[in-house]
Amino acid sequence: MMSFYEDEILRELEVGEVYTAYQLRFFLTDNDNVILLLDDSQINDISNIKYKVRNKIEKYIHQQSPINYRTYLIPNSKSVIYEIE
Repeated sequence: MMSFYEDEILRELEVGEVYTAYQLRFFLTDNDNVILLLDDSQINDISNIKYKVRNKIEKYIHQQSPINYRTYLIPNSKSVIYEIE
């Protein structure tokens, strides 16, 4: 396991900025309530692929429970959704 300095950990992504696949994977691991929308089905963090943030949206995510389809999950906080290409 690698160690990181506090200032190396991304707390948010900036619209228009480019990030490596590794940075995006680490960002997802370290930040709750974050969703990344990509055309790719997976982020291969050992590749040299770079991704650009196109849009950032903060909204409440409304959904049904994956365990019980009759259960509606009420969001208690906004999620941050990043559109990435």
